[in-house]
Amino acid sequence: CIGIICLHASFIGFSTSKAMTNVLRRPQADDPEWWHAVNMAFTVWYALELFLRIFGLRRLFFTGTEKFWNAFDSLLLLVSVAEEAVKGTGMSA
Repeated sequence: CIGIICLHASFIGFSTSKAMTNVLRRPQADDPEWWHAVNMAFTVWYALELFLRIFGLRRLFFTGTEKFWNAFDSLLLLVSVAEEAVKGTGMSA
């Protein structure tokens, strides 16, 4: 899992750097479409991991010593899913 997190962090850094270059370019360039697919793959991976933890830990997911990290992970996943949903509607900038 740490490998996926590092890979995702690297992708975020790369895509942010390239996105800023695209914004500053005249005429302004759009982000590549494949970035959305990569972000969606990371979101699906994190969702699968979270659901496996919920299934494996059951009640301890909500009451165990890691409950606050589990809540934080759940919040991050919720925000990521909401971001993908907004992108899917075409309402994002």
